[in-house]
Amino acid sequence: MKVIKQISNFKLRNIFYRLINNDFFTKTKMLKFKMTNSSECDRCGAEESTKHLLWDCPFSQLAWIHLFLALK
Repeated sequence: MKVIKQISNFKLRNIFYRLINNDFFTKTKMLKFKMTNSSECDRCGAEESTKHLLWDCPFSQLAWIHLFLALK
């Protein structure tokens, strides 16, 4: 948790905290609370979880590729 305290940007610190604690409102989680009718990803149709949003969805993979190429 020392790393999080060193981040001065509050929004970025909040995102890191939520990632560490798996506290994102994904469609899977929202379905449990009856906030949505489906747990399907709006982009690809697979079950939307935190892992799916960050890594497994073809659209997030494309975003990671573009980020990697931009940083080269």
